[in-house]
Amino acid sequence: FFLMIRRPPRSTQSRSSAASDVYKRQIMTRVMESYQPNVIVMQSGADSLTEDRLGQFNLTTHGHSQCVKFMLGFGVPIMLIGGGGYTIQNVSRCWTNETGVALNIDLDDNIPMHDYRENYGPDYKLHINARPTMEDMNKPDNLNKIVQTAIENLRNIEFAPGVCIHHVPKGIIDDAEFFFGIDDKMDDNKMVDERDKGGKGILISKVEKMEF
Repeated sequence: FFLMIRRPPRSTQSRSSAASDVYKRQIMTRVMESYQPNVIVMQSGADSLTEDRLGQFNLTTHGHSQCVKFMLGFGVPIMLIGGGGYTIQNVSRCWTNETGVALNIDLDDNIPMHDYRENYGPDYKLHINARPTMEDMNKPDNLNKIVQTAIENLRNIEFAPGVCIHHVPKGIIDDAEFFFGIDDKMDDNKMVDERDKGGKGILISKVEKMEF
């Protein structure tokens, strides 16, 4: 199951915790209750941090890591992976901090001496502060609407145990060269049975040419 939730609009630090609570506790708790996953893959994109060159959000590294901490609280094995983030120094700050959160280690806010420390001046701190002048666009009515829509959608989707994952039989697609060269051997109007030397193969009705 894959879930992408739209991030809340940009906000000031003073009210961003309320928006974060709406998303974390109401939506993700319902997701976990419904799907009961055996493992979580969490993409920790950092373009929502304040001062990102592309994103227009205002999260601090503290606020960002609270999402990771919340998901860890379910006690389900979790794989953390990276994502967006276009102010490189802050991406490094974010993922370093969240590695500490995942390992239950409190990291010192003072960045230690190393070859690239000069990139983190002038304060040389692990954590960053939100811009207090940014307009808070997390309006309660809008947040409530997002939550209600998400929960209603969850009611209409099949939940646990859901559809089991099945192993793909060996030999179905085990050769990239065979896969990409297949339209040279087939007639669009006929079923084609392509077999390898071992006698295994795949039955194909029609494959539309894909350009990469």
